[in-house]
Amino acid sequence: MADQEQLDDFLETLETAGSPASNAQLRGALGWPADQYEAVKAELAALKIVVRGRGRNDTVSLVGAEPVERPKAQSRNGQGMNPELFNELRKLRNEMAHGLAPMDPSAVAERLKSLRISIPSDQLPELIPTILQTFGGHHSGLLHLPPILSGILTKLLEGRSARTLCDPWAGLGTMLAIAQRSVPTSRCIAFNTNASEGKLAKALFSQAEWLIGEPLKLLETLATPIDIVVSCLPFGVRASETLTLADTAGNPVELRADLGNLILTSATARLSENGIGLFVVTPSFFFTERSVLKRFADLGFNVDAALALPPGSFAPYTAIATYLLVVTKSPPKPMFVAQLSGDPN
Repeated sequence: MADQEQLDDFLETLETAGSPASNAQLRGALGWPADQYEAVKAELAALKIVVRGRGRNDTVSLVGAEPVERPKAQSRNGQGMNPELFNELRKLRNEMAHGLAPMDPSAVAERLKSLRISIPSDQLPELIPTILQTFGGHHSGLLHLPPILSGILTKLLEGRSARTLCDPWAGLGTMLAIAQRSVPTSRCIAFNTNASEGKLAKALFSQAEWLIGEPLKLLETLATPIDIVVSCLPFGVRASETLTLADTAGNPVELRADLGNLILTSATARLSENGIGLFVVTPSFFFTERSVLKRFADLGFNVDAALALPPGSFAPYTAIATYLLVVTKSPPKPMFVAQLSGDPN
């Protein structure tokens, strides 16, 4: 029988690889012999956490992750976008394709800066998908947020007030821009680990205070509580460090988990008394033994709600199941669970 450490390693590696993943790819990433790999996979399949590919489909996937097609591009002709901005993005894309400009987010930032193009923050959520489509692929943290997520964030934040908003894994700032549109604040803080991406993000969303560096270290530098945290956390990224927080009795609690779990916990610890955290997570948050969820009661945190996003919400980057969590600093209470649907009916 596999131990809990092996089960957690398998699940987290599957999330990192993207679900579904080929058995050869996953076994290579884990570095396990075939018999160990098959034994752990069989145990997880018996627990109905993963499912094997059918027939000759030599894959494995998390239950709830469905193969999805690349969504149709939106705003391909710049519809609804500043025409000058769209033309510049198109020209820059062509220059990159012919090797005349670097394939780098900072190239976009420099072009926008030179043209003095101003982008209102309320237009940023609609603009980001076009930028991602224009340059193809994605960089770390640059995921297109599905429309349903934008809508539910707006509803959850409706009527709230805040002095400080923060996204500790902000990408280009899409989630933060949605939050700021819903809750005007005096301070809006965004983190990015990549200096080049951060340069583009600052050009796109100049209303935010952009900090470049490791999110756990940057969170420690914040001197005042955060009223609202929003973040699409990294999926299955291993952390090279641990996090130590005080429990409700003041005793130190050392946490070992993936990077997304640690960011979520550190950010929640810095919430104000009536603050709220809205985080996108993957299924491992709920069922791996090393998940920080196991220590929430000790730390005085609670997951008020877990809203399952529709399958394929982050396609084509990953087909893995995702959830939007509503997290507060409060005593344990029942979690509200719901499945969101993209069907308007």
